[in-house]
Amino acid sequence: MGLRTFYHVFGFDIVDVKLSARPVSRVGDDELWTHSESLLGRAASCAGLAWSEQPGGGAFYGPKLEFNLQDAWGRFWQCGTIQLDLVLPERFGVHYASSGGSRQVPMMLHRALFGSLERFMGVLLEHSAGKLAPWLAPEQVRVLSVGEQQVACAEGLMRDLNAAEVRACLDISSESLALRIFRAHANGVPFAVIVGNREVESGTATVRERGGQNRTLQRAEAITFLKTSCTPLQ
Repeated sequence: MGLRTFYHVFGFDIVDVKLSARPVSRVGDDELWTHSESLLGRAASCAGLAWSEQPGGGAFYGPKLEFNLQDAWGRFWQCGTIQLDLVLPERFGVHYASSGGSRQVPMMLHRALFGSLERFMGVLLEHSAGKLAPWLAPEQVRVLSVGEQQVACAEGLMRDLNAAEVRACLDISSESLALRIFRAHANGVPFAVIVGNREVESGTATVRERGGQNRTLQRAEAITFLKTSCTPLQ
């Protein structure tokens, strides 16, 4: 999975790529750094990445690509990095045998997808305002019975969703249906599933998405739809 695809799964579609070049304090001579920066820049271009140079931003042992994510507020956050290291493998005595039998020092790539995981989660929560993608939401589906008569059916549907590895909870409180739907989506739950008399009689379920779209599906179809929608890369 490419880094752009990886970040897209989390809802980040604008990624600014920087090639961070040699810092003032570094190991290795200028010739090695020039070679490293050229290799990394060419590799990025071959991968279809549009990048700009950031002088002095590299690690002490090599240049790096920095992936800066734009959040919903227009701010950029440096998260992932790919660093090319031509220095430390030699210092650590790392080598491999070439096809001709000679000892060769490998190039090393350091890759970090998140950067700091805690920082990434903070950026993600601000970016999404707590309304995470369905696959990542702690509670993916909230099942709501319209009244007491549908409680047993709603409980059964919740169990079936949990058995299908969908994180579903139940709300059978006496508050109005509209308030419970509003509360579910305000809490960041991607899907509210409504079970009333009509659904019980027809063997269906009404799925209301966080964006407001409604669809009424046969119960098995609803479970399949929700499982698919709550799986990454859909």
